[in-house]
Amino acid sequence: MVQVADGVATFELSGNARDGMIWWALGLLVLGLVVAWVCFTMPSTYAIGAMFGFAVMVFLFNIQKQKAKHRHIFCVGTLKLSPRRFEIDQKGLAFSPNAQITINDGWVVVTDGQIQYQFGGFVSEQELMLAKEILSGRAVATRFANIRLNDTDQL
Repeated sequence: MVQVADGVATFELSGNARDGMIWWALGLLVLGLVVAWVCFTMPSTYAIGAMFGFAVMVFLFNIQKQKAKHRHIFCVGTLKLSPRRFEIDQKGLAFSPNAQITINDGWVVVTDGQIQYQFGGFVSEQELMLAKEILSGRAVATRFANIRLNDTDQL
């Protein structure tokens, strides 16, 4: 449900995070155990091959970890949106004028420079479209029980 007061739209997000870093970490742990087993039970050529495979997986894990530093996922909590600005869990941020806002598989994705913000957990497609329009810079006004988007030129 969307609540609008003083030009700020408030959304209750209720979704699930889809961060794949936990699967990378678990896979690395299992691979480390397999490498240890191979080193103790197999000939040295197999042990060297297993260590090489482990080194490649650690390298790929570090690449994924660096990508994750530039990606912020928000899908639970109270999201407050005003034109080109958001606040969630008492933390707020304003976007630059050249930030790109798109909708991708039920997520509002904001790319601002090198950093990507993903917002999910919206109840309906209408809330998703409303959030995209507000983040794009359109002002919010209420008229009785209807929500109307104003162009920024009329402000």
